[in-house]
Amino acid sequence: MVMETEATTASAAPARTGAGSRPLDGMVALVSGGSRGLGRLLSVRLADAGAAVGLIARSPAELTAVVGEINRAGGVAAAVSADVTDKRAMAAAVAELCQRLGAVEILINNAGVSGPAGPAWQAPPAEWWRSA
Repeated sequence: MVMETEATTASAAPARTGAGSRPLDGMVALVSGGSRGLGRLLSVRLADAGAAVGLIARSPAELTAVVGEINRAGGVAAAVSADVTDKRAMAAAVAELCQRLGAVEILINNAGVSGPAGPAWQAPPAEWWRSA
């Protein structure tokens, strides 16, 4: 399923530069599956530590909620709705977030589904891509 790659928010302040009081000030993090669960928690914590956070997930409403939470707390976040199993949608989402926030320095690959069962060398590459 191809998901829209339009931004779900308009929060696009550039990442801060220089030494700050928080350990990740000036850095950009990208979190797939950032709209709920562990991805949401990691996104909020990265922002609390000073990183500008780009989120990717399939659920625009939940992404908007997380970005709002981060922004209200004084952080910087932007989100794009995309399905990690769609190579083109992911490339477009990552390109948009990099344009809006800067080069990614921290990558959290949190989204995906269970991979193929059995030995890795016997699974078709397409199955591994689908499980992202």
